[in-house]
Amino acid sequence: MKVKNKTKPPFRRRASRCLQRTGYHFSRHLQPARQRWHRARQAALSLSLGVMAAPAMAGLPSVEPPSSGGGGGLMDTIKGYLQDGIILGGLVVAAIAFIVVANSAIATFHEVREGKAGWMKFGSIVVVGVILVVAVIWLIGKSAEILV
Repeated sequence: MKVKNKTKPPFRRRASRCLQRTGYHFSRHLQPARQRWHRARQAALSLSLGVMAAPAMAGLPSVEPPSSGGGGGLMDTIKGYLQDGIILGGLVVAAIAFIVVANSAIATFHEVREGKAGWMKFGSIVVVGVILVVAVIWLIGKSAEILV
């Protein structure tokens, strides 16, 4: 007696026995039609989205030029944006310096409260930190003058 294979592939219909014996499969002939339908549907969808987006493009504002130059062409505009980016990076460095000084002062104050350090150490860290932050801000201002 012949043992039947009990496992069927999921989500597939089985063809009739005579079609299985001959090796004829309908899916071979339906595949190109499915591909054409899929491509046509994609083209119609992209065309309709493009038509709907056309009125939205009409009301967009113009690009604002950079604050430091950038009036005479593409290269000048890129140069102006680069200068603005460098100045912004300097401001970020100043903010980081302020945060580091404040964190150091708070940690030293905590040590003073616990009795591990004296008030002289706390005062010196605060004074040196303030001088450091002022120097960083002064250098950023000088570099911004040089760049602009």
